[in-house]
Amino acid sequence: MKIITIWCAKGGVGKSCLAKNLAAYLSMFEKSKVLVIDKDSQRSIYANFAEKPECPFDVVDKIPPSFDGYDYVICDLPPLTENTENPLSVDQIRIIENSDLIVAPFYPDGITIQSMLSIYEANTDATIQPVLVRYDVRRKKHKKAVGEIEGCMVLKDRSGAYDEMEPYQTLFDKMSYSRPLSHARHEFKVLARQLLKEVE
Repeated sequence: MKIITIWCAKGGVGKSCLAKNLAAYLSMFEKSKVLVIDKDSQRSIYANFAEKPECPFDVVDKIPPSFDGYDYVICDLPPLTENTENPLSVDQIRIIENSDLIVAPFYPDGITIQSMLSIYEANTDATIQPVLVRYDVRRKKHKKAVGEIEGCMVLKDRSGAYDEMEPYQTLFDKMSYSRPLSHARHEFKVLARQLLKEVE
């Protein structure tokens, strides 16, 4: 069983979107038993998927006493609080300390990059994997970020595909065909396979 945590110290970088799509990919294409622990302050995954009929993965908003029967546990953590003395909750600390992989999505602006880099200071033996989301090869600051951040993975900007999705959908749900959706699915699969190599 592997624990994959999606976390960035700054909010609004697509953590929950990444978490639900990774859970769907693992469940549907890797045929894995997946549990999502939604500890994000908005609880959007729990709200939209816990009662969803035929959801391919399980969703809870509290850490269960056991992970027996699961191949992967995906944790969606909130950004840091403004409490500088104790910015992490007890549950967050437990999750981070026990993670096998921490996926750190970020945008290429100074504040978000610094927030992402602060994860390297966490008390964990997990592999930390930065992922530049909404990557656009035509933009200089995107290419600069990829060049300067060691081992950085990218997820191309396919905003059109994500805009078509309802909150209760993943990229891999049945939806009307569109070219942006097809590209987004393919690129997410590539990213997911790269991430899995980090926990093999």
